[in-house]
Amino acid sequence: MFLALDTNIILLDANNLLALGTAYPTIVLTETVLDEVDSKKSGHSELAYQARQAGRILSQCTQLSSEALGDLTLTRLRHPDGVTFDIVSLASYSEWCYGEPAIANDRKILEALMSYTTHTSSPLRFMSNDIMCRIRAASLGFDVTDLKAIQDTEHLFTREVEVPSEVFSRLHNLPIFEAVPDHTIENYNYVFVDASSGQCKLANVQPNYLIDVLGKTTETELRRQDAPPQNSGQLFLSRAIQDHTIDIVVCDALSGSGKTVTAMSNASHLSNVVSTAASSISAHPYSI
Repeated sequence: MFLALDTNIILLDANNLLALGTAYPTIVLTETVLDEVDSKKSGHSELAYQARQAGRILSQCTQLSSEALGDLTLTRLRHPDGVTFDIVSLASYSEWCYGEPAIANDRKILEALMSYTTHTSSPLRFMSNDIMCRIRAASLGFDVTDLKAIQDTEHLFTREVEVPSEVFSRLHNLPIFEAVPDHTIENYNYVFVDASSGQCKLANVQPNYLIDVLGKTTETELRRQDAPPQNSGQLFLSRAIQDHTIDIVVCDALSGSGKTVTAMSNASHLSNVVSTAASSISAHPYSI
């Protein structure tokens, strides 16, 4: 059975393209899905990162074939990891696909997949986390599914890990899986401990899965606020709040650990930064 993906499966985690390819012989992507992913690639959000990562994965593929099957164009790609992708596009779409803009793309995706199934002998499963799109697909006869978490996991936002000295010395910009093979996405903050010396380094994991060590310069800047961070947890929280690429910060800590004070202090600091910048622009209106 082949698997067709909706856009939300890719934007949830672009690596689903390869992970799901281990369970299905072919992953089917319509041109509308690719267009939607491409439209999200600008900016610093998580969606933008996933969109760019999807592009990087597909750019590693080799084209195996491309053929026109009536109104349908089918391009087959092969990734170095062995995953096969069928890229499906239609020369034109029926009137059924237009009308309400909010559902037009869903209808285009499904019409392209309907045409695709008439030219392939393998059954097709459609995966989407959009319930209305799944219902619409099921009404057209597709086998549908969503992407579920298969097990519960403990959300350990800060994790302490002991690493060999050789790894400890080159942590900055090192891919996280080279230092921590069992890294999970919720382990955003790390306290790395040198196995030989006991020395510690604080670090975050960036969206591109590289380790970003919190250096002395960064730590000094983070302490420039009314209530300076007193421990690693407050440093991590301050850094997350002041990171303009992070939209929402979730903090889970014991009562009395300084969550509210740290949040308010950083809010005050950011407010002062904005006020200073605004005053500077007002004083020098032609310097922009």
